[in-house]
Amino acid sequence: MRRNALKEAGLSLHLKSGFSDTVTVFDIPAETTCDAILSRMRKEHHIMLAGSFDDLSGKVIRIGRMGANANFEDMMATLYALS
Repeated sequence: MRRNALKEAGLSLHLKSGFSDTVTVFDIPAETTCDAILSRMRKEHHIMLAGSFDDLSGKVIRIGRMGANANFEDMMATLYALS
């Protein structure tokens, strides 16, 4: 569901196979920046996502799905905010 929703929102998944059960990673669209997305999600939607490190720094965003926030309602709010 998460991966399909991201694709339907026009975002490209970073991996084409071998997906993780605990994190979904998507590429930053060319018309924006990692910082712009992370800042807007945090300030306007009160949702914290994560960038990456080393070679992927500024190129991808990670959506974690573990712990207390790994529930349907929070994931739907995140996907809605990203769209």
